[in-house]
Amino acid sequence: MFHYSPPLRLTRLGRLCLSLPALLGLFFVLGKPAAAEARPLDLHVDMFTEGMSIPFTRLIGNEFNPGVAIGLEWRWLDRPSFAVFQTGYGSVFFHGLVERGLLAGTEFGLRGTASFGLAAEIALGVAYLHAFSGGPRYDKNESGSYIQVPDWGRPRFSPTFHLGLGYDFSRLGPVPMAVFIQ
Repeated sequence: MFHYSPPLRLTRLGRLCLSLPALLGLFFVLGKPAAAEARPLDLHVDMFTEGMSIPFTRLIGNEFNPGVAIGLEWRWLDRPSFAVFQTGYGSVFFHGLVERGLLAGTEFGLRGTASFGLAAEIALGVAYLHAFSGGPRYDKNESGSYIQVPDWGRPRFSPTFHLGLGYDFSRLGPVPMAVFIQ
């Protein structure tokens, strides 16, 4: 399998897309009122399967490619029925013989919660993905033959977007847990 990994080159737009969430996060952290700092951060643990279907022959694939993400959420605005939040997370995934990856990112989102616990959310963010080939890598040498080379991975900018629907169990009692499908 021949694989070429071009060096990461960012255009002005790419640098802006990467720096904007960091600047917004810094603005929110520095401008956060002292009373809101006492609220604990929420822990997120997400389990997912990563797949692809080209040229989109089906919406949901039948292969299982596990991944896990762990992150923290803090709320910039927290009302009983509405929240503006930001997450910071890291994740890892394994996609069979195709690739495996490490991801670190942040998302800004809005969440609405009904009085009986049904919740919907939307979030937009950016992430840094470092992906590694699922198998050995080969490059062509000077003599024209292929030799196996180490896989240092490929850096990528990864925009993120998600819609979620879930249930907030804290509306039923002192159970600080919510389950979402995204």
